[in-house]
Amino acid sequence: MPVASTSPLGALAAEWTAYTPTVTSSAGAFTTVSAAGRYKQIGKMCWFTVNITITDVGTASGYINLPLPNSLSSKTNFHAGGVNGSTGEQLTLKTYGSNTATLFKYTGAFPGTTGQVLTVTGFIETT
Repeated sequence: MPVASTSPLGALAAEWTAYTPTVTSSAGAFTTVSAAGRYKQIGKMCWFTVNITITDVGTASGYINLPLPNSLSSKTNFHAGGVNGSTGEQLTLKTYGSNTATLFKYTGAFPGTTGQVLTVTGFIETT
């Protein structure tokens, strides 16, 4: 039985939207990095997932800046999780009301190096 798109269940069945965030580092610069993400917006909630591929880390250090797919509510602070697919290390993604989140290793160190793929997922309250 089809679900009407105006019902809450119809919103759950909606397609994810692709987005391509431009990731940077807080210090230095990547030689080659790419990111591919997708998100689903239902009401004020936005679920997202992003894969970051570090082809050449260059001089990048500190933490990774990851633009979020939609504008955060002014009252939103969030923490989300991720994993370094090459090492299995836990990653932390956080923001304090900014539309760009910071990504780092659970230890506080830079989250990746050349040849690694980082995956993060989370949800935010939007405006």
